[in-house]
Amino acid sequence: MRTRRRRVRDPWGNWCDAKDLEGQTFEHLSAEELARRREEEKCKPGKSSKVPRPTKSSFDPFQLIPCNVFSEEKQEPFQVKVASEALLIMDLHAHVSMAEVIGLLGGRYSEPDKIVEVCAAEPCNSLSTGLQCEMDPVSQTQASETLAVRGYSVIGWYHSHPAFDPNPSLRDIDTQAKYQSYFSRGGAKFIGMIVSPYNRNNPLPYSQITCLVISDEISPDGSYRLPYKFEVQQMLEEPRWGLVFEKTRWIIEKYRLSRSSVPMDKIFHRDSDLTCLQKLLECLRKTLSKMTNCFIAEEFLTQIENLFLSNYKSKPENGVAEENCTVGPKELLM
Repeated sequence: MRTRRRRVRDPWGNWCDAKDLEGQTFEHLSAEELARRREEEKCKPGKSSKVPRPTKSSFDPFQLIPCNVFSEEKQEPFQVKVASEALLIMDLHAHVSMAEVIGLLGGRYSEPDKIVEVCAAEPCNSLSTGLQCEMDPVSQTQASETLAVRGYSVIGWYHSHPAFDPNPSLRDIDTQAKYQSYFSRGGAKFIGMIVSPYNRNNPLPYSQITCLVISDEISPDGSYRLPYKFEVQQMLEEPRWGLVFEKTRWIIEKYRLSRSSVPMDKIFHRDSDLTCLQKLLECLRKTLSKMTNCFIAEEFLTQIENLFLSNYKSKPENGVAEENCTVGPKELLM
């Protein structure tokens, strides 16, 4: 009797061979945590009695790699259009935590038109294993099911670099490349988006967002595949106001008492007089500025502001679990 191949559901809810999932995990390194520890290592006094041993590898998973830009010689494999709803939720999620946040992107891909439409962003819970942050598998499955109920396919993921450039780390590149390969088996596309709300080098109130894929080109030193970023177009249809409001309520409830929560009443940058909440509202206002009905947009922003003012607290209570992969408040708000 022939042995039957064991079939399981992948994190996206699809049936597949169990061997296809061996060794897979949706993870990326916390750039902030690694940067801090690397600086600590540099500051440690060396021991003169020992000769330093040469390192086996110069691989630094923290290293941020600037994305290449598509050109006439290497054109975009497809266009990327992002709905206002997805931009709003990613910005809201990224702004409230000094830890890296993570989530899934849902939408559709048109092969004839070569267009990826990002229609929704679904925040997920994250786990930490020391220096690595990864998506909680239960939350990941729930998010993919939520997107499926709305008629969307999982077409990517997003995460934040709270106080760093929105460039992928070497581990981000590895994670993105693996999932591109996994999804391409069925002809699907898979993009990555990085949101940087509090980049120290960016005094403007607007978040920096990078949308990327990993190419087959190899870096000059042969250590990684080259990332390329898209010129993203914003879709003009109105978001589902009620849905965004409920996602905001969930985000506030999750992060309001966490030790990683951003103090939304504090000034976000030394060269600005805006608080973190005011900065967030400016980001949302910019996203909504292309909408035709400005009155509805302003009413929505007022409701979001009132929700934060009435429900959000930035000081954790005793016994509240700390968010993982954090960067300290002083380090963030410089």
